[in-house]
Amino acid sequence: MPKDKLFHNFSRNANAILILALLALYLSMASGDLTGNAYGADGGDLLTAMLVSGVPHPTGYPTYTLLGKLFQLIPVGTPYLRASLLSMVAAVLAVGLMASWYQLLGAEEGEDKNRGMLIGALSGLVVGVAPLFWGHAVIVEVYALQALFIVLALYWSSLLLKYQVLQPGDALLYGLAFAFGAGFGNHITLVLIVPIVALAVWRASKQGLARRIFVGQFFFGLLGLCVYIYLPLAASRHPAVNWGNPQTWDGFVWEVSGQAYGQLAFGIPPAMIQQRLFAWASLLKEQFGVAGLLLGVVGAVQFPPKNRFMQGALIWVFAVYSIFAIGYNTADSVAYLIPALIALVVWIGRGIEGLWQLGTQKIPWGKFAVVVGMLLILARVPGNYSVVDPRNDVRPARFAEHYLETIPSDAILAPESDQDIFPLWYYHFGLGIRPDVRIVVPALTQFTWYRQNLMHTYPDLDYPAIDVEPSAAWQAALVQLNTSRPVCLSWADESSTYGIEFQCQAE
Repeated sequence: MPKDKLFHNFSRNANAILILALLALYLSMASGDLTGNAYGADGGDLLTAMLVSGVPHPTGYPTYTLLGKLFQLIPVGTPYLRASLLSMVAAVLAVGLMASWYQLLGAEEGEDKNRGMLIGALSGLVVGVAPLFWGHAVIVEVYALQALFIVLALYWSSLLLKYQVLQPGDALLYGLAFAFGAGFGNHITLVLIVPIVALAVWRASKQGLARRIFVGQFFFGLLGLCVYIYLPLAASRHPAVNWGNPQTWDGFVWEVSGQAYGQLAFGIPPAMIQQRLFAWASLLKEQFGVAGLLLGVVGAVQFPPKNRFMQGALIWVFAVYSIFAIGYNTADSVAYLIPALIALVVWIGRGIEGLWQLGTQKIPWGKFAVVVGMLLILARVPGNYSVVDPRNDVRPARFAEHYLETIPSDAILAPESDQDIFPLWYYHFGLGIRPDVRIVVPALTQFTWYRQNLMHTYPDLDYPAIDVEPSAAWQAALVQLNTSRPVCLSWADESSTYGIEFQCQAE
């Protein structure tokens, strides 16, 4: 077979090969147990909400919860494994679509289609094995699915900008608009992409986008937002996990707006900003190495997309998500950098494509530089495998199992933080283990909705008046009214075997 035809065939199938290869890689480390890897503590809460048709912590994540419930219908493995398959599928679809979007950007500019497909696939591979992206692709968390919604929004924007040339079908545009609306029900930070989409729609309208398509996209976007109806419907059943009890308007606003975490956004102390900036730079280096960052800088500066709008969109995504991640005052805010990685990887692809064409017939130094750079990036994969493997930290699962095997009968459990609350919820509510115990979270008893939901969840307990203040007084009164039940306390302790310590009062 001629080399040109061989290259054409390989390029045409590069995206499919990429998707299958990454899916196989992710499946090779599929975990059946709760993991603490990649700051995955929230997985226990999200998974429990799926299993009990409940409402997870703010902002409610109805899209993620509903899709997770669908994945629970897969007749394989444990509930955790089935939920992690959602992340894996979302991640490989995000990477595959990103590769197609990269090829679309090149096609807009009259560049070689086969080369664009191949470099798009290489760019997808680079982000697919970046530790931050990879780590979230194999655990129960919302960020792999968030990456898919980000890429869908950027792809949609590109189609709109080239509407007259590409003439995408109405159904495709309506489907992308619906996905954008539903994406808010996965993670509310999708709002940071709204300026890009809004400007793309406006420009498309100026360039001849039919009014009916404009209105249709708006309608389907609103239809996607209707996923939030799940929250009050679920809350009305008083499930065991029912953050905010959003069947009331006040509860709905509290849940969806994330008021409980409002002080964390841009809440980083000024003295820590410099430290966060160094951590941000170090994390980007960890994802792609020095070679990858150099390719990204070359691509952004020397070979940016000729479409100025899309170059501006990439700069916006990279900057705004970086600023948000740096300013968000939690240790796991690094996950907010995943959209920034997507923008950076497009620039890496542009750097690869630009350098590839440089050099002379005798000395193709551009091709040499690209090959060396890609080899350096891919050489990091074996070492990163053990870093992101969720099976390397299953302490949350082992803690919950050991704790629930050890505690006395009919105990009241008082977990302190997400690290012990969420694993206990998963095993107790989600898997039905130790139905005799009662879990009361002291930190949540400050909320009236939580006190009310406890009464629905555990009607056999004796409760103090709902309006007893403050929270500590209500807890103390609850214990006094149920003296026949021993009380067990637990708290995070990274030095312990399970990452959690616990102690029960004498029976």
